[in-house]
Amino acid sequence: MPWITGVDRHREAKDNKAVDATARRTCGVLCSIQQLVGFLHSVNKCSHVEIKPYRIMLCDDDPDEALFLETAFRGAGFQVDLEWFNRCSTLLDHLPGRAEVPDLIFIDLNMPGENGLECLARVKTIPGYKKVPVIMYTTSTLSRDIMEAFKNGASLYLPKTNSEEELIEMVRHVISMDRIHLECPKKEGFCYCPKKAKD
Repeated sequence: MPWITGVDRHREAKDNKAVDATARRTCGVLCSIQQLVGFLHSVNKCSHVEIKPYRIMLCDDDPDEALFLETAFRGAGFQVDLEWFNRCSTLLDHLPGRAEVPDLIFIDLNMPGENGLECLARVKTIPGYKKVPVIMYTTSTLSRDIMEAFKNGASLYLPKTNSEEELIEMVRHVISMDRIHLECPKKEGFCYCPKKAKD
């Protein structure tokens, strides 16, 4: 009968619409899955990007200071490749002609032979090292030592501490500093001193 044919066609049309809707939903789900897979793949690639450690040099006659400083960098959440030199002459012998200059150089003030201020002045005369940040890392909080360090081209003056927590905070302070400020320091904030400097 004709009316049966019409019903069948109506049902067929409804079935086709349902199939199309299901196909669209399936396609949408598949597209979303593909996008998610692509996103996870990109995240995975980023997670395998090698983060270079900070290249640090420390010139200090006390080997314990090298371990203390390295531990503070790691405690602050930074990877570090630290080289230790026990006197100025040894440091100066290793600076010229290096493939990569260090990111930071820490120099103690009181050492056998040339002191830290003399060492600082000589480092700044080596080609390629004029803008390398040099940080004076010392027990002295004398105003005259701080001023001489500033005049000789140091980027920052850090008094030593026996507290690991304080040193970690100092390291975070150094890393957070703008590179331009380290290369061209100002007197204000030059000394990261927990206590007022003595005259």
